[in-house]
Amino acid sequence: PLPAGPTPDPWPTEGEVAPDEIVAGAMGAAAGWGSEHRLLGASRVTTGWRVMLTATDELGNRWPLVVLVDAAGSPLH
Repeated sequence: PLPAGPTPDPWPTEGEVAPDEIVAGAMGAAAGWGSEHRLLGASRVTTGWRVMLTATDELGNRWPLVVLVDAAGSPLH
């Protein structure tokens, strides 16, 4: 496999520093999509948190992901 590419710049949004349990919940929800997850940013939404991540596929391409979690860090479906 090739090494992961560079992390893209985050989307221009007004973000917030998400609590650790929110980030952990989003990372857990994203575990099924690629590897080497990296946090880009987070913001509050009416249902909880919108967490922006990137993940690397098996070829080393880095892809953006958005995960919605509730206020406790549980994934929203």
